[in-house]
Amino acid sequence: MAFGFSCFSIVSLWGTYLRHSFSAAGLSAQTIDIDDETTIHFWGPKSPDPTNPKPPLVLLHGFGPDAHWQWNKQVAFFAREFALYIPNLVFFGDSTTKSAERSEMFQAVSVGKLMEKLGVKRYYVVGTSYGGYVAYHMAAMWPERVEKVVIASSAVNMKRRDNVEFLEKRAKVENGEELLLPQTEAQLRALLALSGYRGLNYMPDFLLKDIVHDVFLVWGEHDQLFLLEKATELKGLLGKKTKLEVIKNTGHTPQVENPAQFNKIWRDGDHMWCGGGEVAVIVVVVAVGSAAAVVVARWCGDACNSGEVEHDGERDGGWREIVVGPVVVVVVVAGGGCYGDGAGEVFFDPMGIIDVRVLSSSIAVAWLVVLLGGGFDLLVGVNGEFDYGDALTKSIIFLEAQRSGKLPANHRPSWRGDSALQDGKLANVDLVGGYYDAGDNVKYGLPMAFTVTTLSWGAISYQSELKSTGELENVRAAIRWGTDYLLKASSKHNRLYVQVGDPEKDHQCWMRPENMKTPRSVLQIDQSNPGTEIAAETSAAMAASSIVFRHFDRPYAHQLLNKAKLVTCGNKRFDSAQVMAFAKQQMDYLLGKNPRDRSYMVGFGQNPPKQAHHRGASVPKLSATNIDAVNCPMSFVNWYNKNTPNPNELTGAIVGGPDRYDNFQDLRSESAMTEPTTYTNSLAIGVLAKLAATQTHHHTSSQ
Repeated sequence: MAFGFSCFSIVSLWGTYLRHSFSAAGLSAQTIDIDDETTIHFWGPKSPDPTNPKPPLVLLHGFGPDAHWQWNKQVAFFAREFALYIPNLVFFGDSTTKSAERSEMFQAVSVGKLMEKLGVKRYYVVGTSYGGYVAYHMAAMWPERVEKVVIASSAVNMKRRDNVEFLEKRAKVENGEELLLPQTEAQLRALLALSGYRGLNYMPDFLLKDIVHDVFLVWGEHDQLFLLEKATELKGLLGKKTKLEVIKNTGHTPQVENPAQFNKIWRDGDHMWCGGGEVAVIVVVVAVGSAAAVVVARWCGDACNSGEVEHDGERDGGWREIVVGPVVVVVVVAGGGCYGDGAGEVFFDPMGIIDVRVLSSSIAVAWLVVLLGGGFDLLVGVNGEFDYGDALTKSIIFLEAQRSGKLPANHRPSWRGDSALQDGKLANVDLVGGYYDAGDNVKYGLPMAFTVTTLSWGAISYQSELKSTGELENVRAAIRWGTDYLLKASSKHNRLYVQVGDPEKDHQCWMRPENMKTPRSVLQIDQSNPGTEIAAETSAAMAASSIVFRHFDRPYAHQLLNKAKLVTCGNKRFDSAQVMAFAKQQMDYLLGKNPRDRSYMVGFGQNPPKQAHHRGASVPKLSATNIDAVNCPMSFVNWYNKNTPNPNELTGAIVGGPDRYDNFQDLRSESAMTEPTTYTNSLAIGVLAKLAATQTHHHTSSQ
C-alpha cells in the first residue's frame, strides 16, 4: 500500500506550532472591524488580570507571512512583562480592507483605530522592517498615545538613490516587487539571502524629525536590505535622543537570527523607558527687503537628562539671537516639539518649514512680527484709539466672504452662497473649495497657499491672544478651509493643481461667483511643467498648518505634514519691540490714523471704503430670471461702472489703499486702491490679535 503525501505541508505544521506558542504565552487570535471598510486580525491578551496590569506593547511585523512567524521568538519573553498586541497589518494574514489606501500612513491609522477600539489609551510600539515605517508614523501622529518607539531594521530615511543602488547592485532585480513579494523560488531565495546574514518607500530627511519620542534603533550588523550606514545616518537625523544598538553577526531579521541578544537589549535597556520630555530647536530666519533679519532659537527640556539641554552655550528654555548675513528671502526652520504654557509659548513640530519669497519691507516686517510675536514679551503701548478686537473679528469675516465651494451653516457673510461646485470636473479631480484670493472669481494656488502659511504662523505665534479674543477657532477654521483644498490640489502623484478658472475670460465678466458663467479650466504643474515657487509655497502652507492642528487633530496634521516638501536658504536682524511698534504704526495707519483720517478696512472706523473692487460685494443677489437675462458685457454696465456703494458690505476687507502721496479714490474701477486680498488680511490677523490682547490687558489692569 502506498502512502501519498501530496497534502502534507511543513509550512502548515510550523504555522500550527507557532499558533500554539502564542496561545501558550497567554494570547488569543481575535478579529475586530475597526470601521466599515477594514478588519484587523491580531493576537492579544486572552483575559487581562486587573489586579496585575501590564504595560501594553504593540509588535508590528515586516513584509512576509503572518505576524506570528516574525515575532515567535519574542512572544514568551515579552509576555512576562507586557500585555502584547500583535496585529497582522492590512493585506497580511486575515486583515483586510475595502479601502483603496495602500500607504504606511493608512497602516498606522488602522493600528491606532484597533488600539482605540480595544480601549488601550497608551502603549509602546516596536516595528521591524516595514513595520518600522508604520511604528514611525504612529509615534509621529500620536505622541500622547505612543510612550516609546523601537524601530528595528527599518530605514525610514531611505532615498531614491539608495533604492536604485540596492535593486541594481545588491538585490540584482528590476523592481522592489520581485524582491518583497516573491513569486518564484529564485525570488524567494534572493529575499532570504538578503534578509539573513548567514545565508519601499522614501522619507525626506526633514520629515524624520516629526517624532517627539526617545527612539530606539536595533539593527543587524550585516543587514543587506538596509545597510548599517543607513542606521547611523538615521540616528543622526533623529537627534541626540536616539539610541542605536547593533546586533553582531545578524542580517535584516536580528529578532529571529539572534533572539537572545535582541531580547537582552530590551531586558537591560532601562534607558529606553526613561521618563518623557522633549528636545526642541526652533530657528526663525526672516529677511526685510535687502536689509536684515533675525535667527531665534528655543530649547525645551529633556526629562532623561535632568531637565536641561546644552546647545551652543544656551541652556534649556533660553532664547537666542544670532546674526548671520544679508539675504532677500524668508526662511523658517522649526525643530523639536514645544508645548504651550498658555502664556504665548509656541507649538512647533520637529521638522523643517521653509518659505522662500522676495518681499517688500512692510510685508517682511509684518512677517517678522507674525513669526516672532509668540516668543517675545513685546511691550508696545496701546492707547485705545482703535478697537483692535473688532478689527480682528472683521478681518476674519472677510476671509469667510472669500470662500469658494459648499459653504457651512455657520457662515457669517449672509449675502454669500455656494459657488463653483463643479471645479476640477474638466480634469476629473475634485477641486471644490478653497479661496478666491481677491475681487475676481479665479482660484490661484500661490496666493491661497501664502494666505494659509501666514494665517498658520499667526495662529502659532499668537495662540493665547487669539484664544483670549475668542477668535482662535475661527482662525483655525479659516486655515482648514484652505488646507482641505490644498490637499485636494496635491492628491495626484507628482502633480499639483495650481489654478481653477480662466483669468482672461473671468476679467471680461463682472458676475458674483454664485452666478458666474465663465470657464473653470484647470492649470497644473508637474515634471513636464514645473513651478518651483508655487510648489514651495504650497509645501510651506501645509507644513506650517500641520503645527496648528497637531495637538487636537493629529492625523490631519500628519496628513498635511506628509505632503510638505523642503527647500533651503539664509538671513539678518531686528529688535522685536521696534518691529512691533512699527507694525502697530502701520495697522493704525490703515485703520484711520493717516493724513486723510479715513479707514482702509471695509466696515470699520471712519469713512471706510464703500466701493471695494469685488464682484461678489458689488453685484446684488439675482433671481434665476435676472441671471439668464444678463450677459458678460452688460454686467459691467449694470454693476462695475456704477458710482454707488456696493450692495453687499465686504466686512473686514483691507483694500489696496492710497498712493505714495496719500491720494485715494474710493471707486470700484480703481482696482489698485480698492481691491482687497486674502493674503493682506492673513498678515494683519496676527498683529491685530496681539494688539487686541494687549489692549484688553491694559483695560483690565486700569480698572
